[in-house]
Amino acid sequence: MKKKILFLGGAKHQTAPLIYSKKKNYYVIVCDINADSPGKKYSDKFYNISISDKQKILEISKKEKINGIISYASEVGSTTQAFVGNKLGLPSNPLKSVQTLAYKNKFREFLKKNGFIYPKNKVFSNYTECNNFIKKSATLPVILKPVDASGSKGISKIENLKNLKENFRYAKKYSKQKKIICEKFEEREGSQIAGDGFVLNGKFIFSHLADQYYNLKPNSLIPTGESWPTSHSKKNLLIVKKTVQRVMNKLKIKFGAFNLDLHFLKNKKFMIIEIGPRNGGDYIPELIKLSTGVDLIMCTVEASLGHKLQAKNFKKNKIKYYSAYRINSKQKGILKKILISNDIKKNIIKKDIFYKKGHKINKFDLGKDSIGNLILNFKTQKEMQKKMNNMDENIKVILY
Repeated sequence: MKKKILFLGGAKHQTAPLIYSKKKNYYVIVCDINADSPGKKYSDKFYNISISDKQKILEISKKEKINGIISYASEVGSTTQAFVGNKLGLPSNPLKSVQTLAYKNKFREFLKKNGFIYPKNKVFSNYTECNNFIKKSATLPVILKPVDASGSKGISKIENLKNLKENFRYAKKYSKQKKIICEKFEEREGSQIAGDGFVLNGKFIFSHLADQYYNLKPNSLIPTGESWPTSHSKKNLLIVKKTVQRVMNKLKIKFGAFNLDLHFLKNKKFMIIEIGPRNGGDYIPELIKLSTGVDLIMCTVEASLGHKLQAKNFKKNKIKYYSAYRINSKQKGILKKILISNDIKKNIIKKDIFYKKGHKINKFDLGKDSIGNLILNFKTQKEMQKKMNNMDENIKVILY
């Protein structure tokens, strides 16, 4: 009998493990609130349901007699995955621990309680209280973000109080709990670090981390690209490994993929921004496989079924240099054309353009506002850094 896997979400960036599972002849069940979800065509059975509805997902899981459940690249689904997994005795991490990672306020409380470096912060449901707090107690700039959103949704940097009300509403729009965390903006040293890691039998056995790239406008907090491997030193990466392992130990995390956002501060201290209890989106696992040979999609699917993984599954090949880039516009309008320089064309190995000439596009305030995605390959890290730092010159979006 075929092994049954229930996938929480079937958006375009979540289809890679569905495709893998079909190739392995597993029975694929997809749950998604979007009736026209791209993952539907890869499913053996599709349920048009919200992945945050834990009780209904549990009922479906019992009815279907599933063998595994996966929330791929979805923070929202990660707590549902743990809830169902814990109830049915399927491979999963403790629900309380997953909730700690999934909700920014809970994670900040955890960091404080356990002696990790963390930004000073306070949670608000009410704009007036937030405004009064910043006036009396906070030093600008501060960061506002929803406690329960992912993918940089609703995040903004507050440098003066003029736009606080608008930005508070913007953050609240993306919070199901209607709670906003206001935290001190910390200056980083070097690039912000991002990427995925994997825990096997409680050990943080694998990570492959990248440098992130940002534009100053329109939103300096939304990454436009990543490059693997990171330029940070081996010493820094050892600090990352030891600190993340300490988090996993405290939370009693036993297995699975995790999406990491980290940085070193001007004072040289290391700070964890977020550890998402799920794989990264935007081609991250695919790029990691290209760069290292390690297949985190395979590892995620097989681990969900309780299949035994070994250390050799996480052994890196000779590192290759790959980047992801989101084609973006600094203003909204009607797309005329995208100009790509000959110098960068030779590095592009995959190009997905989501809009055509004459289509309306948004300014780049969210990851979903990207006009297209590129995967690029470089011969050296020096070439990669130079070109990725100049993507505004290499790729130009022309509007009418």
